[in-house]
Amino acid sequence: MTMDPMRSDALAGLIAPVVDADAAIFWAGVAEGRLLVPSCRDCGRRFLPPLPCCPACRSEAIEPIEACGRGRLYSWVIMRRALDPAYAEAVPYVVAAVELEEGARIFARLIDVDPEDPAALVAEMPLALRFVEIDGQRMWAFAPATSSEPAKSPR
Repeated sequence: MTMDPMRSDALAGLIAPVVDADAAIFWAGVAEGRLLVPSCRDCGRRFLPPLPCCPACRSEAIEPIEACGRGRLYSWVIMRRALDPAYAEAVPYVVAAVELEEGARIFARLIDVDPEDPAALVAEMPLALRFVEIDGQRMWAFAPATSSEPAKSPR
C-alpha cells in the first residue's frame, strides 16, 4: 500500500528520528510511503518497533511485511502542551495507539479529527493509514476510515 504524502501546514512538530540498523528497513519503507511491520518467521508474531529479534520467541528470523493500512484506535492522548519546542505550533493534537490488522500496535499522530470534540475519539474506531509531511519529513499518521476503507472487526 504505497501512498503519496499529504501536505498540511497543521502538521508541525517533529524531532528527527534516529535510524539504527534494526529500524533501517522500517524507515526506508516510510520514505517510500509504505509501513513495514517486522514479522517473525518462526512464531508468526508481528511487532513494532523494529527489534533485532522477536519479542515473543527471541528468534532472529525476522522479515518485513507491508501493512494493509487499516487498524483500530486502541488508546489515545490529547497533547495540549508542547513538551519540546519542536511541537509548539502543533498543539493541541492527538497521539494514538493504533492496533493494526496485522496485530502489531503503533503510535501515530491522529489526523482529521477535532481534538477538542469529545465525540470525535471512540475506542475501537476504524482508522486508515496516511503518510504526511511533518517539518519536511515523511511520517505515518492515521485518520478515521471512510466507508470505502473499513477496518476489519477487532480480534
